[in-house]
Amino acid sequence: MAPKMSLCIMSSEDQWENGRIREEAEKRKHIVNIFPPKELLHTPAECTHLLVRAVAGQLDAARAAAWRAKRSGVKVVDEKMASRQGGTNKLEVYRKLKLRGFFVPQTLPFTEKNIARIRKFPGEEIVIKDTRGKRGKGVSKCPKASLETVLSSLDPARKYLAQEFVSIQKELRVLVIGDSPLGAFSKISGDWRHNVALGAKPRKEKLTPEISALAVNAARIVKTEIAGVDIAVTPKGYFVIEVNRSPQFRGFESATKKNAAREIVKYLESR
Repeated sequence: MAPKMSLCIMSSEDQWENGRIREEAEKRKHIVNIFPPKELLHTPAECTHLLVRAVAGQLDAARAAAWRAKRSGVKVVDEKMASRQGGTNKLEVYRKLKLRGFFVPQTLPFTEKNIARIRKFPGEEIVIKDTRGKRGKGVSKCPKASLETVLSSLDPARKYLAQEFVSIQKELRVLVIGDSPLGAFSKISGDWRHNVALGAKPRKEKLTPEISALAVNAARIVKTEIAGVDIAVTPKGYFVIEVNRSPQFRGFESATKKNAAREIVKYLESR
C-alpha cells in the first residue's frame, strides 16, 4: 500500500465520478476532500495531491489554484493545469493531432469570413461545434445553405468550429490512465451524436493494439494524464473526436466491469 495521501479533488460540478474516486481512495485509507476551484484558490487546503476534474465556468480559478498548489509541492494531475495554460479547446486539439499525422475532418473557425471556404467542404451538411462544449452539448448539424442563418443565431461571446461531416460507423471511448489504456466501450445510439450523456448505451469492446496505441498517443499529444479518448471509425479512417481531460466513467465501469476509480487512485499514488 502506498503512503497515505491527502487528496483534494477540484471540481465545479457535483459529479458521480468524484464520489467514486473518493470511495475508492478512502478504501485505501487516504483522506479526501472535494472543493470548487474558487474556494480552493482563496482558501488553499492542506493536501499532498490535487486531482483537477471538471472546472467549467471556473477555468481561470482552477489554473491559478493548481499553479499555487504545485509551487507548494503538491502533486497536480493533470500537471498541465498548473502551467496557467491548462485546458485545450477543440481547435487546438485538432491542430495538434493533424500535425502528428492523425486523420482530422476539414475544420475551420466558424466565422463570416470563412463561410465561402466552409462551403467547399465535402458533403451537403456541416457540423458546428462550440470550442468549449462537452458531452455532446453545443454540437449541431446544418445544411451548407443555412450557414449565415445559423451563424447569426449563435452566441457572439463564444467561439465555434465548422467541420466536415463524416459518417461514423462506430464510436469508441478508450479510458487512458498515465500511459496505459484501461479498456474500451462503444456508444450505441440512434442519434448521429454518440454521447452517453445524451442517452447512448455503452457496450464493451475489445481493445485492439491499434486502438490502444491511437488512444495513448492522442492523450500524450495533448498532455492529458487521465483521458477519455473518443475515437470514431469512419470510411476515411480513425478520427479522434475528442480527448476528454476529465472523463466521466460511469458508462465505462458499467460496460467493462473494470474499476476505473480505483485505477485513478492507484495512478495518483504513483505520482
